Amino acid sequence: MQSLSITRAAVFRYDQLAFNLIGNNIPPLSETKLSIPEKTLHIASVNVSSLSTVKLDTLIDFMELNQVDILLMQECRTTPQQIHVIRNHIARRKVNLKFKCTLVEKKASASGVACLYKKNLYLIEIPIQIADPELKQRIQILDIQIDQGWWRIINVYFPANEEQESTLAREALQSLLTDIIEASKRTNTNYIVMGDFNACLSEKGRVATIYIRRTQNSKNGLSVISYTNAY
Repeated sequence: MQSLSITRAAVFRYDQLAFNLIGNNIPPLSETKLSIPEKTLHIASVNVSSLSTVKLDTLIDFMELNQVDILLMQECRTTPQQIHVIRNHIARRKVNLKFKCTLVEKKASASGVACLYKKNLYLIEIPIQIADPELKQRIQILDIQIDQGWWRIINVYFPANEEQESTLAREALQSLLTDIIEASKRTNTNYIVMGDFNACLSEKGRVATIYIRRTQNSKNGLSVISYTNAY
């Protein structure tokens, strides 16, 4: 459990940084240095709001500056051609990184999750057997071997809107996430859930390291509380 607690420390510092930087004077992400433990697996997560080669350069610089091993991304909105461009751009920069992205359609969607990770890591993307193409692009399962053991990283991107269509998508994703967690528990697989939950909590609803942004709980915020209590 020591690895999990150390990983959480790094992730929570990043979350707090992202929250604290909301305002007018936001320093460039590529120049932001975090205080995180050494000799640990460093995992970070960011909503990229459409991934481009310009943003990719910033993310790579951030990873190198902070020795981030795995960077999870949400709302990538990538097409097959863009993924090809991104992989070529990484190759041209000659960095020790690999790129994995969920993509099931020929056109970009409003979602899409992906990860950048160091080549020396033994990381496997687990395929998800579901029919809904939009749902497939909102979740990514990554299994990584650490010190003779396996950890499962679940990268999620929850819909932000409160409309009926988004409610159905949120409920479907929540059900799928629950199934993945339960399957991980049955096989005694350690797991970490990260990503963008689009969760907003009031001061009374604040738990753990979830930060307040609005005065009312959103449905995603209530879902996060439910997961925190359950797992």
